[in-house]
Amino acid sequence: MKRLIGSIHIVIALFVLHGCTYDKEEILRPPAPVAVCDTANMRYSVEVMSIFNTNLCMTCHGTTASSTGNGIRLDQYGAIRGLIDLANIDNGRLMRSITHTGPFPMPKNAAKMSNCNIAKIRAWIQRGAPNN
Repeated sequence: MKRLIGSIHIVIALFVLHGCTYDKEEILRPPAPVAVCDTANMRYSVEVMSIFNTNLCMTCHGTTASSTGNGIRLDQYGAIRGLIDLANIDNGRLMRSITHTGPFPMPKNAAKMSNCNIAKIRAWIQRGAPNN
């Protein structure tokens, strides 16, 4: 019986000592991967419209824009082109609205969209805001 108790104490001691190693935290818990914001090949009809839909822009600036969106349509290329300043991208009405640096921050009464989505729209404008 003494031998069994002694063996149990040895096993417990081994578990305790094994648990007291000095492991590096970055090995045990590697940092979360950093999300990459891909701004290559931005297209109005796919990526830009998807951003507008995801951020509920079309709720006010879609087909009902005349009554709720102050007449500003984001679902028509010709209308959105008028909100863009190719010579000074950050001075255009669209960029000033989505970056919350102009008089009409959008989305209205909400936090601005993610920096990645803003970067995607900026990249599309930098490429000349093509109707693609």
